[in-house]
Amino acid sequence: MKYVIDLKEIKDREGLHAALSMSLHLPEHYGRNLDALHDCLTEDSSPLNIVFTNREALSGEMKQYIDRLVRVLRDVKEERPLFSFSVFEGKEKPISTVIFDIGNVLIRFKGLDYVRERYGEEMGLRIANAVYGDGRWSELDRGVKSDEEILQSFMDADPAIPPEYIRWCFDHVAMAVLRCGYSIPWLRDVRKLGYRIMYLSNYSKHVMHARPEVLDFLPLMDGGIFSCDVKLIKPDVEIFRLFTDRFMLDPEECLFIDDRADNCEGAGKAGMRHYCFGSYEKDRPEIMNILDPEYK
Repeated sequence: MKYVIDLKEIKDREGLHAALSMSLHLPEHYGRNLDALHDCLTEDSSPLNIVFTNREALSGEMKQYIDRLVRVLRDVKEERPLFSFSVFEGKEKPISTVIFDIGNVLIRFKGLDYVRERYGEEMGLRIANAVYGDGRWSELDRGVKSDEEILQSFMDADPAIPPEYIRWCFDHVAMAVLRCGYSIPWLRDVRKLGYRIMYLSNYSKHVMHARPEVLDFLPLMDGGIFSCDVKLIKPDVEIFRLFTDRFMLDPEECLFIDDRADNCEGAGKAGMRHYCFGSYEKDRPEIMNILDPEYK
C-alpha cells in the first residue's frame, strides 16, 4: 500500500505525527514520537510505501526533524523488507522506468538443490557453503577473476570435499536455473502501461552461457546492465549510479525491483524507489498497483 504525505501542510512535529497517524492508520497506542513510530511500523510485515513530498516547504527546524525521521525509517527498512519510503524536495516525480533484477525475479535460481540430489544432504550443504560462503559466488558475478580462479576458491574453502564434486557442481549449474513462465506476460503488461523496462542484475558469464534460453525476455526490454560486464555488483551503490548515468535516467523516476533487501537498500542510497520482491503471486498485484492505481 502506498501513502503520500504532503509536507507543505506540516508546521511542527505534532502536525507531522498527526498526519502520519491519520494517513497510515496507526493504532491508538501510537505515542506520536519517532521511537513510537519505529515500533508501530515494525509490528507489521506487509508491503508499505510512504512518500513525503514538498520537503522544501518546511522550516529549518522541521527539515532537521525530517532528517531524523529518515534515519528511523531506514532502521524500519532493515527490519521490514517490504517497506520503502521516498522524500521529495518538491512534488513526487512520476515513475518512468521500471528496473528488474533477474535472478529470483524474472528467472528462478534454485541454488544447489541439484547438488544435494546427487551427493546427499550433508555433502550438498558443505558444497553449498563452499560455493556461496564469504561472497565467493558474488565474485563470479563480478567478473574480475577467471572461472578457474573462482572454482579454485570454492575448492580451497573446504579442501576435504573431493574437487571433482565441486567441479561437477560448477559444470552443471544450468540445472539450477529455471525459466519463469510469467516473465514475458508480466513485462508486456508493464510495457502496456507506458513504462520503459530495463534490467540490472548480478549475473555471471558462466551462468549466462550455461542456460542462455532462460533470458528469452531480454528482447522485450530497453537495455540494462549485467554485473559481469561492468565489474561491479549490487548492493554497491556505484553500480546503481553507473546505471542511471549510462542511460541518462533520473533515479527518482525509477522503480527498482529485487528479491534482496540489501540490493533494494543500495538502490535507495542511489535515490531510486524500490520494491523487495518475494513471489510473483503475492507481489505482482502490489507492483502493478504502484505503477497504475487503476490497474485491474
